[in-house]
Amino acid sequence: NIQLKPDNIAIGAGVGSLLHHLFFILARKGDVVLIPAPYYAGFEYDAMAVAGCVPWPVEMEDPTRGPSVGDLETAVELVEKEGKHAKILLL
Repeated sequence: NIQLKPDNIAIGAGVGSLLHHLFFILARKGDVVLIPAPYYAGFEYDAMAVAGCVPWPVEMEDPTRGPSVGDLETAVELVEKEGKHAKILLL
C-alpha cells in the first residue's frame, strides 16, 4: 500500500506544465535531464527553453523494455565525460 498525502500530489494543466515545475524544483541551469530515446521532441524544449537544462538521449539496447541499468550507467558516464551533471531521469 502507498499512502498519498496532499503535500505529495501535484496537479497541472497537462504534462508540460508539470515538467516545467519539476525541472525548476529539481534541477539548476545546465543540469542534464536523461531521456530514453526515442522520445517526444517537446521534452527537449521543456528542458532547455524553460529551465535551462540539457536534454541527453539515453540510447537503449532494447527500447521495447525501456532503459536498463547498463544503459543508464553508460549515459551517466558519457555525461560526466562532458563535465556535466545528470540530475533528472525522465521516464
